[in-house]
Amino acid sequence: MRYLLPILLGFIILACTEQTDLKKIESILIGSWTFDSFEFKDQELFHPMSNIISFRRNHELGISGIEHCSWSVESTKQGRFILILNSTNPEFCDTLRLKFSNDNVNQLLKMNIESERVEMNCSKLLLNYDSNRKEIENVITLTKE
Repeated sequence: MRYLLPILLGFIILACTEQTDLKKIESILIGSWTFDSFEFKDQELFHPMSNIISFRRNHELGISGIEHCSWSVESTKQGRFILILNSTNPEFCDTLRLKFSNDNVNQLLKMNIESERVEMNCSKLLLNYDSNRKEIENVITLTKE
């Protein structure tokens, strides 16, 4: 009985930490990103007129030409983070591995989202790199493989 309390506290702390990490990922995702590359079924798809993707606070995904698209982030048992896209358009209905990286030269936060059939590389728009350096490093560390 005396071991039950520390074990219970450990589970509570672990659950709170996981939620906090999810919130960090979601927080940095919110906003607009530009596609650096978009590959679908081994074919490069890049449309310069519509290369912006916006993650909104209400979990809607804004992308030109795609209606009714939502997003969520979950963590896997292996400690990785996945991005889940739900859409009436099958090309944007997928579960993707999520990874952030740093472009120190151009002072950009980069994001790679990838599944078996699609890979997207994006750069965060309108992010003050210097004042958000700690958050950037946090999400990069969280999504490192």
